[in-house]
Amino acid sequence: MVMQAAAGTIVLLGFGYLLATVVLSRRKLPTPAGGAEPELFVFVVPALNEERVIAATVGSLLGACGERGRVLVIDDGSTDATGQILDRLRGQHPDRVWVLTRRAPAARQGKGAALNAAYQLVRDIALNGGLDPRAVVLGIVDADGRLEPAALKQVAPYFRNPRVGAVQLLVRVRNRARLLGRFQDYEFLVFSSLTQTAREKLGSVGLGGNGQFTRLAALAALGEAPWTDCLTE
Repeated sequence: MVMQAAAGTIVLLGFGYLLATVVLSRRKLPTPAGGAEPELFVFVVPALNEERVIAATVGSLLGACGERGRVLVIDDGSTDATGQILDRLRGQHPDRVWVLTRRAPAARQGKGAALNAAYQLVRDIALNGGLDPRAVVLGIVDADGRLEPAALKQVAPYFRNPRVGAVQLLVRVRNRARLLGRFQDYEFLVFSSLTQTAREKLGSVGLGGNGQFTRLAALAALGEAPWTDCLTE
């Protein structure tokens, strides 16, 4: 009887949590109307042997970031043609494409280590350039990711509120025609559309390893290495 009561309680709590999430997610917070938007967005792309996709990814980011955006690709010890492709892209866009090349033993220590190296580089660039860390935002995009052309226009206004430290985009799976991809897409939709929207009412957000935007000042508050070995922060 005790076990049955405990199981029933767990089921009710789970159902109550789901119901509360659905209710809270139905009312979205308004976009801040006043305040200044960030001066600089740096799209950070960790890359390890991504010769097949890196050019298309960088191209899509350049098209989405506008004049106040830069693309920083971390070549984390690639052994294919990723480095050569990045050299070509940097030559074509010297002011907009940055490349951080990591070699052994520093390279291939995980995504968190690569992102921490990129954070330290952007922090130094911002300090040397006299930029306010609160006016600089890092966006994380996977090497095979694609950003919607209007994504930055949707993200930037939320940072008008000085209390906002991070924003998470909705992530969709491109190969939704396949069964596994379709169910993975469902998972992302539930996480982003319901859970994330509900968490807005609590003043928090869950940041995934792809599609997250975080103020440089918020990252600096976490120390020299804000990212861990986890893919979800």
